[in-house]
Amino acid sequence: GYAQLDKSAEGTANADDLDIHEGTMYAKYSVGALSVGVQRGVVNQAGANDVLFDNTYLGISYAISDNLSVSYNEIESRKSQENTDIDQDMDSISVSYTMGGMTIGILDADADNAAYSVGRKQSARSVSLSVAF
Repeated sequence: GYAQLDKSAEGTANADDLDIHEGTMYAKYSVGALSVGVQRGVVNQAGANDVLFDNTYLGISYAISDNLSVSYNEIESRKSQENTDIDQDMDSISVSYTMGGMTIGILDADADNAAYSVGRKQSARSVSLSVAF
């Protein structure tokens, strides 16, 4: 996929190129109960201080049974701006159990250099229950 958002200020005194370009591609392969996916994406925000986000996503899931599945995801994102690169790394593991119209989910996620702030760590854990009628 590719997108371009035209935000240039043509016809004004400050006619900087403010366009945003985005591109992404992915591949997924499944065999039996195992699925593996990878995605690559780039976002380029032009302006007085161009910003480039370079993202790589990796995911793997396994259906242990018809009702129980587990998955692992990893995201690496690099923000480049004014000759400065900051890498943000996130990973998560989740477990899902479905019975009839009810699903219970558990998620554990961690991030290093969260919000592209060096040394900032964040983590999240959640338990969810959804019921369909």
